[in-house]
Amino acid sequence: MTTILQFEKQLTVDEIAKLIQSGKWEEIIDVEILDFYRIDDDDNYVPDPSTRFQVRDFFLNEDFVNEKVQYVNSTGDKSQIDVPTVIRMPDGTYKLGDGSHTVDIKKHLGDVYTKTNVVDYEKHLGGKDSNAFGLGNLLNINTKEKQTATSDNIKTHFLQILAEKRDSGLPTDPQKWDKDELKQFCNLYKTKGVTPYALGQWYSRTPDGGRHLL
Repeated sequence: MTTILQFEKQLTVDEIAKLIQSGKWEEIIDVEILDFYRIDDDDNYVPDPSTRFQVRDFFLNEDFVNEKVQYVNSTGDKSQIDVPTVIRMPDGTYKLGDGSHTVDIKKHLGDVYTKTNVVDYEKHLGGKDSNAFGLGNLLNINTKEKQTATSDNIKTHFLQILAEKRDSGLPTDPQKWDKDELKQFCNLYKTKGVTPYALGQWYSRTPDGGRHLL
């Protein structure tokens, strides 16, 4: 059985996602579901965006959650509910990297705790938000109780990479990226039709590329 401990090299985001999706990620802990919520002015628990890695403005589809809750309540079948993934931050706190809808479904079902895969922000993701966004997108493609990564999600991952390159004084134009880096990004979203040409078009619509429409 392949496990994370058998990899001595730095895992790629794609490799991490595949290990998680195949159930071979070793570090799993129980976390309290309400840790990812806050109390609003009406004393209701509402999702706390600060405790979640979101690839765009935080949004939770309540109709989607209610549909899944009704299905479980009527059938007793929880097989469509996967294990969420949290990112362990440098300060020891945890942020949801994947599974906001999953956690909300569990909360509505009355669960207090949920098992979660734990990915370390520094060790596994190189201390980059872009890698956290990429992992969340990959874990949301063609999965059970989740909504698949959208074009906007992928563009936000792309824009985060541009921001990190800009901050590091590196070229932001995809044509000037390392060829392996460009190939790896496109391969992450090959089922979504992402190509070097598409990235070039996205780049041209950013301030760096001359237009600002992305």
